[in-house]
Amino acid sequence: MEKSHRDVLREKPRKTDESLLNRSTLLQIGFEGMIIALCTMGAYLYGLQSDPARASTMAFATICLARLLHGFNCRSESPLYQAGVFSNRFSVAAFLIGAALLHLVLFVPFLQGMFLIKPLSISQLALVDLFALLVVLIVQLRKSIMYKQRRFCQGHRIKITTEVYLIEANVYASKSTVSVVQLLFGLLNKCGYNLTWQCRQDLASIFL
Repeated sequence: MEKSHRDVLREKPRKTDESLLNRSTLLQIGFEGMIIALCTMGAYLYGLQSDPARASTMAFATICLARLLHGFNCRSESPLYQAGVFSNRFSVAAFLIGAALLHLVLFVPFLQGMFLIKPLSISQLALVDLFALLVVLIVQLRKSIMYKQRRFCQGHRIKITTEVYLIEANVYASKSTVSVVQLLFGLLNKCGYNLTWQCRQDLASIFL
């Protein structure tokens, strides 16, 4: 459901024997999972200042909201300002539905009792939102840095390739011109024209 991006043809083809969960993908999953875990633990430790039940509620709300927001991180290798936050309506709709269900659990008394949820204060809810947003900010910062590095490397690779092609074309043209001049000298010699060294240089300067 995600739209194709303009850099898709610049990507290197995947090897036929390469696993979907390669080393790069596993490192990315591990890094992003660690960020979500640390933010969840931060919310839990803050909630312990009140009581363990509210700490569990804050951890539950943080990990749920962070996972919902993390869906935007998983949409593309490019940062959100390149992919577009609202370019995928299904992703936005899924986030809004998930966030609405989470807030129902947090605020509806019947659901609070079912999920063993303790009411949170405004400051505690704000901290939950802050920790969940922190996951997006860190991952998007990493994606932005890597995106700029890829663009820089691709630009230099294209420039170097173009220069190599130009050099090869010039060398080929020079060799072709030298061959034409040598052929001309051979024809003139066969026709009985004995060219002096100075005359050969003058003719060569015309073609080269």
